[in-house]
Amino acid sequence: MERDDQRPSSHAAQPGHVSRSTAAIHVVIVSFNTRELLRGCLRALFAQTARSLHVWVVDNASSDGSPDLVRREFPQVRLIASPENVGFAAANNLALRQILQAAPEDEGPLASGPILLLNPDTEVCPGAVDGMAEYLDAHPQAGMVGVQLLNADGTQQRSYGTFWFAHLFRSFFRKHLRGEEAGLAGTAQSPISVDWLIGACLMLSSRALRQIGLLDEGFFIYGEEIDWQFRLHQAGFSVVLLPTLHVVHFGGQSTQQAARAMRQQEYRSRYLLLAKYRGPAARGLYLAKVAAELSQESLRQLVAATRQRDVQKLAAARASLELLRVHFSSSFRQPSGG
Repeated sequence: MERDDQRPSSHAAQPGHVSRSTAAIHVVIVSFNTRELLRGCLRALFAQTARSLHVWVVDNASSDGSPDLVRREFPQVRLIASPENVGFAAANNLALRQILQAAPEDEGPLASGPILLLNPDTEVCPGAVDGMAEYLDAHPQAGMVGVQLLNADGTQQRSYGTFWFAHLFRSFFRKHLRGEEAGLAGTAQSPISVDWLIGACLMLSSRALRQIGLLDEGFFIYGEEIDWQFRLHQAGFSVVLLPTLHVVHFGGQSTQQAARAMRQQEYRSRYLLLAKYRGPAARGLYLAKVAAELSQESLRQLVAATRQRDVQKLAAARASLELLRVHFSSSFRQPSGG
């Protein structure tokens, strides 16, 4: 495969000047034991994107040969092989720091183009990456854009959400009492302003990145993209879903490898969002809600396990009780590295 920095361009930028319409797109992919999916992700990315790409793969200490795959089959990709699993936010930041530190006189497009964070368990559809970049070019007030995610069968997948931690009672009312949960574009054809986009495919303008900074590494996995987008709104940028652009998301391929630990991280990240933006009353309300939910869940599983003599349901009940126990430990609610 031809190196992207060797591709001829009919819109070559003049020395010292970078046209927004021709600036390269920087792509950051964090991988963890998803070698075959990573291969498909990279193949689709290069095949379905017209604009020049600068691609980083940050490997979080995979044991399945993912780094070797990148070196062998995608030599144009910049590989950062972390010796340990540092988490999603910290791994992305390893590449984002290199992008931010790039000097315009060294590689002009590298310093001003948009940045795409892409999961390895995705395959971009034709025009998706170019379309996101074009929207950011034309709308400088937009800090981040995303697409309508699709399941493997072509059906729509949840692609955005609301800042539940900023409006606890309203979020609870909508989800639990009215059965509403945002996330699907449906038949919409026009851009949709949203609170936050699902982190499988996020494109950020370089201007926005320089203004709001890197991902918060206090989040190991989950929540970091919500925090990032909350900061975008605070800085005056909009976050936009482009419903006519699509990316197939196979979903949870890395996190399924340690489902119980990842569920704990998901609950932990919810608390960290509250701790960062809300006061003691909101945090107390959330902890009471978690206690009620997990107690009910574990009791239901215990009853079912007893009636059916089902060891799997018994194990699930124990896992729910353990999650409840650790959720109230002080160490569980500390940011990563804290």
